[in-house]
Amino acid sequence: MLIRPVRLRRLPLLRIITPLLTLLLLDALLLVASRPAAPASSSSPVSPRHTAEHGSEIFIASIHRDSAPRLHASWSDALLRLVEAIAQDSAVHVSIAEAYSSDGTRNELRQLQLGLERLGASNTFTHGMTGHELATLVDNPPVPRNMQGGWLWLDEERRWAFRETPLLASLRNEALAPLRRLREEEGRTFDRILWVDDHVTFEPEDVVELLNTRGGNYTTACATTLDPSSRLAEVTAIRDDQGHPILSSRWPWFLSLTSRAAAQKGVPVAVRSCWGGLVAMDAAPIYDDDASLAFRAIDDALADRRIEADETCLLQVDSAGDRGVWMNPGVRVTRTPEEYHRVKCGRVPWQSAVLGSWANRLGRWFGAAAVDSDLRSRVQAWSRGVPGGSPNRYEPGVHCLFDGTRVVRRKPVLRLPWQP
Repeated sequence: MLIRPVRLRRLPLLRIITPLLTLLLLDALLLVASRPAAPASSSSPVSPRHTAEHGSEIFIASIHRDSAPRLHASWSDALLRLVEAIAQDSAVHVSIAEAYSSDGTRNELRQLQLGLERLGASNTFTHGMTGHELATLVDNPPVPRNMQGGWLWLDEERRWAFRETPLLASLRNEALAPLRRLREEEGRTFDRILWVDDHVTFEPEDVVELLNTRGGNYTTACATTLDPSSRLAEVTAIRDDQGHPILSSRWPWFLSLTSRAAAQKGVPVAVRSCWGGLVAMDAAPIYDDDASLAFRAIDDALADRRIEADETCLLQVDSAGDRGVWMNPGVRVTRTPEEYHRVKCGRVPWQSAVLGSWANRLGRWFGAAAVDSDLRSRVQAWSRGVPGGSPNRYEPGVHCLFDGTRVVRRKPVLRLPWQP
């Protein structure tokens, strides 16, 4: 007689838990089944006729800092193979800007430049401040009255620090400079700009696929950079078609229904901004003299409120074209060769699909609006914080903003295995 009441108390709980677990299991099975098909794998050589429109001109740009290990391991070889493939049908110019390095990056880039010259590819290599010179600047800030843009006071460290984003923006603009100069001096213009960042592992066929996103109908098209567990490795510049940051680095990533639905299908996703280390852009907006388009950072006074934005996101705000920005989940790149071969052609892992979908749901239900509201309140305070009678300050790239501070930190000087 003593056991029966216990059973009666447990029975209602079981009646609740059992259907709930069943529903969760069915939901997980549906999520696993709904994963998009893996991108097609091709082991055949890159066909020049598939690389871009016949006779098009492609401007390949890249920036480098302390990238000697990656250059030596795979990056330089991949770029040379890419140039060799697309130069058969398209004119190519390679522009590389390097600065702030403390390793053997410059030596590796000299070898790369020799390789490009052997292929007959026109190129521009520029070198800026060394890592030692940057460290000297950071360690010896000018007195406040002589400071120019880029400096930020860190209360917690009681010191002035130099923001990283203005440096990156300046370096990217240096890489773009030959684009306009070649038009002015040689009358040479380009149809596409291809950004290949120094940390990305790729193959020429990835570039072919990216250039052909939506049949070439785009203002900007970005590859998808993944880590070994198929999570997005770069997220701060990605905004869905409504301007929201991603909800989770796990697929399907987005808050917006439109962007999320495209990601679930595995087709190019309409977004406001993206950057994945491998990016194709329409060159026409850069040539617009009236727009004076360039990479930039947000105002120092706004950054002083512990807010930051990627220079890559801000460029896409300023250059908004009429053919849209698209993130292509079918073009997958990574940060290391080992990761590349692991995630290149597989479907989204089932664990990541289930966890990501639930993280996405929870973010939609509870989290996104509060973060957005807090950021906007700080931006509004910055906008109004001007002398009386002056117009409010304005930042068009509000959706690019995120919490945080990015300042230059000293890096150790590396001696690499192949250096004397």
